[in-house]
Amino acid sequence: AGRAFTSRLIGTERGLASTVDGNGLSDLINLVATDLTIDAGVITIAPTTVPPATVPPLIVPPNTTPATTVAPTTTVPATVCIGDKVFTDPGSTGGVTAKDGTGIPGVTVTLVRTDGTSVAATTRTDVAGFYKFCGLVPGSYTVKVDITTLPKGATNTYDLDGDRNSETKVILATTNNLDVDFGYITPVVENTVITAAPASAPPTPPLETLSYTGAETTQRGLMGLSMLLIGFGLVGLARNRRRLGVN
Repeated sequence: AGRAFTSRLIGTERGLASTVDGNGLSDLINLVATDLTIDAGVITIAPTTVPPATVPPLIVPPNTTPATTVAPTTTVPATVCIGDKVFTDPGSTGGVTAKDGTGIPGVTVTLVRTDGTSVAATTRTDVAGFYKFCGLVPGSYTVKVDITTLPKGATNTYDLDGDRNSETKVILATTNNLDVDFGYITPVVENTVITAAPASAPPTPPLETLSYTGAETTQRGLMGLSMLLIGFGLVGLARNRRRLGVN
């Protein structure tokens, strides 16, 4: 709290008014005797509270602004497919198209890159003879048929480049190439009915003819005579035993 003089002639202390000004000075007095009329009024001044000023933080911008980084644009190449059909060429001339020939299922087909050292993919023909390689980037490829998986004796009569060697070189652009066909002739297996020959009876051995010498008759006669004599002897022996009462 602070104090200050009142203005002149203001104040009521003891009924007297202040005779000094705000600076505490009175008028000039010609003092000739005691003068008790010089009053000074003082007032108490309440302190004034002033809220502190809010100063925003000082932000100093950097001297340089970092450049905006732009990610490079990456172009993803389109992917395409190669394929079609391995089929039987019934005309044996290579003029039959894949849509006319019967497909050969289970044939192994390999896709090789241009350099010939890396295999891109391998697949087998489906039940209708079709095959397909997809997800390929444009470029040069070679399609090869594994001839060991063809029917025995099959001969290549058609391929796209006309070489008839079960391989076709393909330059793949940005669109599918589904005309890489392979045609083959296969040997015709005819059903041959084999008739078994009728079973024959075993041959009859020839009869052996013996020359007649007469010795056989003599031997048979002597044998019969001997038997007859033995019979008579036995009969006589039986009679004697009976006569003598010997059982």
